[in-house]
Amino acid sequence: MDRALPSPGDVVAGKYRIERVAGEGGMGIVFEAHHLLFNERVALKVLFAESATKDSAIERFAREVQAAARIKSPHVAHVMDAGALENGLPFLAMEFLNGQDLGELLEKRKGALPVEEAANYILQALEAVGQAHALGIIHRDLKPPNLFVTELPDGSHVLKILDFGISKVMTAKAQRRDKILTGGGAAVLGSPAYMSPEQLRDASRIDHRADIWSLGVVMYELISGVLPFDADGVGELFAAILERDPVPLREKNPVAPEGIEAIVARCLKRNPDDRFQSAGEFAMALAPFAAEEWRPIADRLAKLEVRASSMREIETPAPGMHPADILRRSVETSSFVRPTNPEAPKKGSNRLLMGIGFASLLATVVVGVFAMASIRKTNAGGAPLGAAAGGPSAVTVVPFAVTTTVDTTSGAPSASASADIEVEDNPASGPALRPRLSPSQKKPVRPKFLHTPD
Repeated sequence: MDRALPSPGDVVAGKYRIERVAGEGGMGIVFEAHHLLFNERVALKVLFAESATKDSAIERFAREVQAAARIKSPHVAHVMDAGALENGLPFLAMEFLNGQDLGELLEKRKGALPVEEAANYILQALEAVGQAHALGIIHRDLKPPNLFVTELPDGSHVLKILDFGISKVMTAKAQRRDKILTGGGAAVLGSPAYMSPEQLRDASRIDHRADIWSLGVVMYELISGVLPFDADGVGELFAAILERDPVPLREKNPVAPEGIEAIVARCLKRNPDDRFQSAGEFAMALAPFAAEEWRPIADRLAKLEVRASSMREIETPAPGMHPADILRRSVETSSFVRPTNPEAPKKGSNRLLMGIGFASLLATVVVGVFAMASIRKTNAGGAPLGAAAGGPSAVTVVPFAVTTTVDTTSGAPSASASADIEVEDNPASGPALRPRLSPSQKKPVRPKFLHTPD
């Protein structure tokens, strides 16, 4: 295992105790962890150190974080937290799911699923996909391994979509970032067997109808037990998707209703304009074949899509504040990427720290002058400061806030602290400012400062 990765028993980010490895992919690893504050299991996804140094991996990880957090659907795994571990590795904490993905379910069944069960799963996926599309998010990698059937505490089963790592956000700024991520269209992002023709040509120039195609492929596979396009090599597979119509569904599963065959065939039209034009339209056609409990999804999607046209699209944050940039900054300053000497002050920061120190000193002097002026004015008016006029000298303690100081040996700013200044009223010489004395010491009590690392 990567040396930078946590091990079972480790507590990371101050609250997640690693229990075991739950899964592993090309870019990172998923741990089952225990949230010490919530007292519940979570799935902790952590990037490999090697992946964390690649801009494309950071970008995809940030996309997954942001997309999964924005889609408020019971059919998307709930995001609880995200950030960087103590060593700089980006992490994503999500709800822990019990169950199996549709790929595992197909393998376990050794064949096709009943039409109603397949329709139930696709309808649930459509509800999540429809919400994503309303937010301007395209998944781009819908396939059985990313469609997870989880068991709820009451014993019921719900499908949840996973892995928005190569999702596409349809904004002008996001389009530019997507060009960088895909290499200007040269790279193929996704799983070829489930990719639409337009996605094979250029993954950065697609719209939400590419997800409709992918779900059509999944549905064909669930009902027939085989893929609509299959070949010995990737080149032949690409050619089949780009040039040939799939074998009609009922030739693979004669008991499938004609209506289901027509729905799947429409999803797999090579021209996007010939497909269902939205998740809601797809769901409305599919609902009669699903169980009654899932049919209301079609109505909810129809209402959502009516509102979606008036929803303001959330723009990608300005450069320097994009989630990927935030994660990248954590990685660049971490020890496993670039060792640093915490005791050595950074060049370029000393002048700023000295400026802060001088500003604090100036503030101290100004406050002191105003205090002196106020005291002299009060004394000139004959009002006693502590004792009767003409009596022994009186002492009044004036709180004096010291907000910032600079350690001349390290140049580091201190944390805020506070001290007291005594104002002594001497009938002979007038009031004077001096540090308060400790009853047991002859020297002034100086405030203790806690230095923060640079």
